[in-house]
Amino acid sequence: MRIMKDSIQCLAVDYQEKLVPVMQEKERLLERSAMFLKGLRLLGVPVTVTEQYPKGLGRTVPKILTAAGTKTAFDKITFSCLENEKIREHIGCQAGRRFVAVCGIEAHICVLQTVVDLCGQGYVPVVAADCVASKRSEDRETALERMKMEGAYLTTSESLLYELMRSAKDEAFRDVTALVKEQRRID
Repeated sequence: MRIMKDSIQCLAVDYQEKLVPVMQEKERLLERSAMFLKGLRLLGVPVTVTEQYPKGLGRTVPKILTAAGTKTAFDKITFSCLENEKIREHIGCQAGRRFVAVCGIEAHICVLQTVVDLCGQGYVPVVAADCVASKRSEDRETALERMKMEGAYLTTSESLLYELMRSAKDEAFRDVTALVKEQRRID
């Protein structure tokens, strides 16, 4: 099944000041995630940003907020974003957007539990595997396997952006392609 840009929204989970520095491949994670979020915005995909207990873990890193096009994030203390009423309602307000692109940290805790709950509530999570991380690689890999078993689609940021454009005729094609080329140069 092809995913259309008017049927998807994005959830950027917990890219926070005290979490990002301890993630595997943190620089690559931030660069890829920022490119992904900018690309989604160019395609008109709404992005929701969350923060796990910001009093203890800090705020969302500026690079992610800028890429997501927002100055604020939803605070939560639950690991799953969907166990927070405000976040759940916000996601539910995105009429017709049953696909949810998911990126963030940590893959095996907040991202995994959010993906499981999205599946349970009738959404189709589309996990950008190159935009999720954990402190330990085995936690990330096991979490991705579980997400797939639960019904999530696994893909990469670049693959999803091009799927949403469908062709070079998309009005955002040049800008998204420029983002992707810049990311490839950095990689």
